[in-house]
Amino acid sequence: MAKDKLTYLIDLVDDDSFEVREEIIKQLSNYGFELESDLDKYHGSIDSEKMSLILPILEENRRTWIKGNWDSWLNKDTDNEKIETALDLLSKFHYGIHYKPDLTRLLDELAEEFKNKIPYGDELDLSFFLFKEKLFAGSKEDYNNPFNCNLIYTIKEK
Repeated sequence: MAKDKLTYLIDLVDDDSFEVREEIIKQLSNYGFELESDLDKYHGSIDSEKMSLILPILEENRRTWIKGNWDSWLNKDTDNEKIETALDLLSKFHYGIHYKPDLTRLLDELAEEFKNKIPYGDELDLSFFLFKEKLFAGSKEDYNNPFNCNLIYTIKEK
């Protein structure tokens, strides 16, 4: 699919004609994994009605992407790398497959800050650091938000 046609596909996705809409959805479905990142160029200009028609395609792309990439964590050498890779895949699935923040980098930065502050800290020191100094806390108002289980979101939003 030529990327230069994406503008026209977006314009026609909510066309009055069922046949046109059906063909546009088919074209967008065949666009591939790049659809999500290419749509970022139109951020804010796609109205909610059009986005509601495009969103199922993006969700299916994410499901296909994670199924194809899930086993990559098995190839990691250490248990920590395996866990970080699996959680990173889940975060990208949740946010979008082209989401840039890297979980390993975020965890390393947090660990480095802890080690610099308390070089010989134990589990209790880490708990104090995370919950008293960094102010990590469970969500009380938006308890059921699925992002609360997303480690990248948790680190960024505390």
